[in-house]
Amino acid sequence: MWPDPVLRHVAAPVDDFGPVEQFSQMLVDGMESTAIAATQYHVNAQIIALRGASSPLPGPLVLVNPRVLARSPEEQMRPWREVCLVLPPGLEVDLLRDAWVTVESADSAGR
Repeated sequence: MWPDPVLRHVAAPVDDFGPVEQFSQMLVDGMESTAIAATQYHVNAQIIALRGASSPLPGPLVLVNPRVLARSPEEQMRPWREVCLVLPPGLEVDLLRDAWVTVESADSAGR
């Protein structure tokens, strides 16, 4: 939970995809929000799972070693109310989010 220093730590890239599929499924199955990162489980790995409003797909999307290639210009930022599991209960934060991003990543099988 915030302000745990692990939340500011840059996670390590995934090199061994052996356990990633099972861990990714655990992330998706345990999701209580629209996005979760491995670091929120104290797992030092660049893995995030998205669903609902956070995912461009109708179902869950798992990104391994994601890298942002492009993002919307600042003037296209959208207001967003952040309600995150790592924030204290009841705390909501108004912020700006990108209207779109282009991301490159592997899937949980390393493809």
